[in-house]
Amino acid sequence: MAQVIGLIAGLGRLPQIWTLRAKERGACVTVIRAVPGAFEDAKAAGADAVCDVFAGEWGRVVATLKEHGVTQVYLIGKIARDLLFGQGSFDQRCREVLGRLGARSNDDALIEAFVSDLAREGIEVGRQAEYLDHLLTEAGVMGRRVPTPAEWFDLVRGYQVAKAIAGLDVGQTAVVKEGAVLAVEAIEGTDRAIARGLAIGRGGVVVKVAKPHQDPRFDVPTIGMDTLRTVVEHGGSVLAFDAGQTFVLDREECLAYADQHGVSLVSYVPGMERTVGG
Repeated sequence: MAQVIGLIAGLGRLPQIWTLRAKERGACVTVIRAVPGAFEDAKAAGADAVCDVFAGEWGRVVATLKEHGVTQVYLIGKIARDLLFGQGSFDQRCREVLGRLGARSNDDALIEAFVSDLAREGIEVGRQAEYLDHLLTEAGVMGRRVPTPAEWFDLVRGYQVAKAIAGLDVGQTAVVKEGAVLAVEAIEGTDRAIARGLAIGRGGVVVKVAKPHQDPRFDVPTIGMDTLRTVVEHGGSVLAFDAGQTFVLDREECLAYADQHGVSLVSYVPGMERTVGG
């Protein structure tokens, strides 16, 4: 009998990709669409059961998972604070979970509180990459264009800055040109931070990183054509990201688009700038 696994789905394409992969591996998938507009094509992707339960109705979320025999669940897709806190009232169980946060109100603490509540019910949250490992990349310059020495300098600087703000749970992206930090990501999200930074300095280098102690169960950084188009449309020269820790959507399309527009696409590990020519 196929294993029943659960998916608490947010926005974006990752829930669909995850479900297709899980079905390929023979799993029986129960999907909970946790915010309005999430994973509308769940049935078409092969989900065995689809339930619309707002994340704020946390008691119903837990009850639905248990009703379907789910003991392992995955958190895939974006559930931003504005989606969570702007969609109506929370049930008693949700308020109790939030009440345990105390002064710790950052995004990681918020998610960890709900993960812990699931664990109390015997439901384990799995690593996102367990079914999305094919979206991870090895270190290297992925397209034809290699960064110039000046761009490598900015990439290293951007990586250091992005890691620092990621460690504070502020954001995970930095934009740098000629050593100057043009933008760091905050509540506005990656694409707006990129646009803001490159508006100050076209030709800037964009770096997106994983958090220093990234929890593999949630919030793994993701890039794809949307991110790359933002870089190209605002005149960026390099898009770099953490090798082996970042999901890359539409890899072949991204490579072709980056090559077409002369943007360096770099799956980065610290020190590789010393071995890759520019």
